[in-house]
Amino acid sequence: MAGRISGYPQLFLAIGGMVVTSIFGLRAVYWILSNWSRLHDPAEDPFAIYGDMWRVLSWAFLGIAIFGFGWLWALASSLGILRSAKNEVPTPPRLP
Repeated sequence: MAGRISGYPQLFLAIGGMVVTSIFGLRAVYWILSNWSRLHDPAEDPFAIYGDMWRVLSWAFLGIAIFGFGWLWALASSLGILRSAKNEVPTPPRLP
């Protein structure tokens, strides 16, 4: 976390996004498996199927977006830390 307070919200966003994605992703997999025959039925209305699928998958996509936001924030913070470290002149160690 490099001694910065912004690392804590980034961590919570990453963990929260991962939890939301896992919970609703498993729920989506269960929905897809239970509606497998409906998904492959050529007589079924595709817009109704995709509408139902979107309602199930949207929460998993929200978790992915939360995780991605936290990851991009952490990437930007890391690049800022590296840039500021590059500008600092290191002091040589003192010999006793």
